[in-house]
Amino acid sequence: MQRLVHEMLLDSSRRSAAQPAVICDGRVWTYAELTSRMLRLASVLRDAGVSKGARVLVALNEKQDFLASIFATMAAGGIAVPCPEHSVPDSLRYYLDDSTPRVIMTSRSHTARYPMLNGLRKAEIMFVEDVPFDPHSMGKERSELRVGDFRERVGGTDIEEHDGAMILYTSGTTGKRKGVLLTHMNLVQATQNINAFMGIDARTCEFIGVPLTHSFGFGRSRCVLAVGGTIVVSNGMLNPAAAVNFIRNHQCNALSMVPAGFAMFFGRFEHLLGEISPQIRWIEIGSSPMHLHHKLKLLKFFPQARICMHYGLTEASRSTLIEFHGELSHIDTVGRPSPNCEIVVLDPHDRQVRSNEIGEIAVRGKHVMTTYWNDHESTQSYRSHEGWFKTGDYGFLDHEGYLHLLGRRDDIINTGGVKVSPLELEGTIASIYPGIEVCVVGAPDPGQVLGQVPALCYVSQNGWHLTGRELEEALVQRIERNKMPRIIHRFNKFPKTENGKIIRGEVQKLLRQAMKQDPMRSHTENVLQKETGRPHVASVTGKVR
Repeated sequence: MQRLVHEMLLDSSRRSAAQPAVICDGRVWTYAELTSRMLRLASVLRDAGVSKGARVLVALNEKQDFLASIFATMAAGGIAVPCPEHSVPDSLRYYLDDSTPRVIMTSRSHTARYPMLNGLRKAEIMFVEDVPFDPHSMGKERSELRVGDFRERVGGTDIEEHDGAMILYTSGTTGKRKGVLLTHMNLVQATQNINAFMGIDARTCEFIGVPLTHSFGFGRSRCVLAVGGTIVVSNGMLNPAAAVNFIRNHQCNALSMVPAGFAMFFGRFEHLLGEISPQIRWIEIGSSPMHLHHKLKLLKFFPQARICMHYGLTEASRSTLIEFHGELSHIDTVGRPSPNCEIVVLDPHDRQVRSNEIGEIAVRGKHVMTTYWNDHESTQSYRSHEGWFKTGDYGFLDHEGYLHLLGRRDDIINTGGVKVSPLELEGTIASIYPGIEVCVVGAPDPGQVLGQVPALCYVSQNGWHLTGRELEEALVQRIERNKMPRIIHRFNKFPKTENGKIIRGEVQKLLRQAMKQDPMRSHTENVLQKETGRPHVASVTGKVR
């Protein structure tokens, strides 16, 4: 059994050297070629002084070289620090200052976008295009290297499974970005957990429609490469038609995307899903919650596929898994603990609660990170005295062991003592109004009675306005009265992270600013509606840019 991340690739290369490993925009790299590139880059990194524990920041948009550079860093004993695609200069500066890399692997096109890299003295700049690449020079000898031979050639004989392999930065939706230090054991175990559940094999040809710089995308790459399958990716921006062309042209039988990626298809592009449906056998969805009506649509379009969705964090990847067809009666949950993973729900004193009791979700397993990079305080605050990693998410386990996710601990809305899940409200509202983007947050009760009330914030691309009366009529049979949104606010756009996640805290802050600017209007509407006996939904009509 492999102990190190790059050993998974090496084993597949030895078994299937001529098999396509990575296809990017039509350019094919076999396993022998990918291993060749990894070995060459690893040797150059060792010559540059990269050894056990040294960080290498990888800032590359070209996905084949990106993967080779990540694996090469690990093979050299270093810790890979992927720079997320489309990072703004301030973000790159943060990654540089926090991770203090010895080497930055990049390309000249990247330095044009990030002038700060020119003349940088803190780290050595290495351009991948300057490292010769002749895949045919590898020959049969390299494709059949044993693990021991590989280590000797690279010089990384001292690498152990508990050594750091990668630092992934959190998206920052809940505050400052944190560097998550993942060991070889963490990454290998997560890969094995996912593959044990999904059952993919060497026949897998998967279109990965998410950035490889993120936990989900790199995770899918590891899973497919570990079994000797083929991944299909693109360096460009994708739209539904382009994605379907890649899937069709390369005869992909597997597909991985985030919920927002699938949402692009629903509506005017649904016919495209029908075109690829017969060839798809595996699907994985992750990174954010998916609305129930979208799950049901996937079941309709892919009746023969194994549709899997996970819940996890950068710190604890794929902690639960669910397969939609086989677990249809539990499709409104995030599944049960993945193989080799334990999950409990804790009260504020870190004591386990009973089934169906709400508390903080905690995870334990070899896939869970051991520490945050340079942040001992955060590491300690997220650990219970029994070694559980406290996720900061609230939810409950039902009697059958399925996990129900309610939202982030700080996002749960306490309205008159009733705990309201923003995710539950968002899912229900999105199923009724699929053409809008929604975000539910807690806001001060204009009537100063309930403390907090749910506030519906939404973005409508076509300028459509949602009124309190319309919302009440749509939700009255679906949501309990004490959970009904009391405030509606239309945004021009939501504040988001670089990878497209809504920053809920910023939405809440902007909403409160808008309410302060016009307090009498929202309070008056609240009182008038309350006097007529209707749920007092206040409409705040101002826009936040």
